[in-house]
Amino acid sequence: MLMSIIIAIPIGVITAVRKDSIIDIIGKIFAVLGQSMPLFLLGIVLIMVFSVKLGWFPAAGNTSLKHYILPSITLGWYVVAGIMRLTRSAMLDTLGEEYIKLARIKGSQKIR
Repeated sequence: MLMSIIIAIPIGVITAVRKDSIIDIIGKIFAVLGQSMPLFLLGIVLIMVFSVKLGWFPAAGNTSLKHYILPSITLGWYVVAGIMRLTRSAMLDTLGEEYIKLARIKGSQKIR
């Protein structure tokens, strides 16, 4: 969960700040796929690509840290996508507030 939060919040903030850019489009695609793709399908695809085809990770077992990478990605994908979407929408709401608009009018360089 901690890794999901560490990954999702910065991506959500970046996609909100860079609204309607290529980064935002990629982030939205990632979030939609993460929320809609069944986890068992993602797990099978990851095993086929990274274990069978590339041979980077073992397909089964639990003796080393390498054995936990693919299951962690599979289970964390859904959580990252959800937190990222929530963060993006909250940031967009906040960036549309009056005090943010006032800061932009006054010439604040930190707020885009």
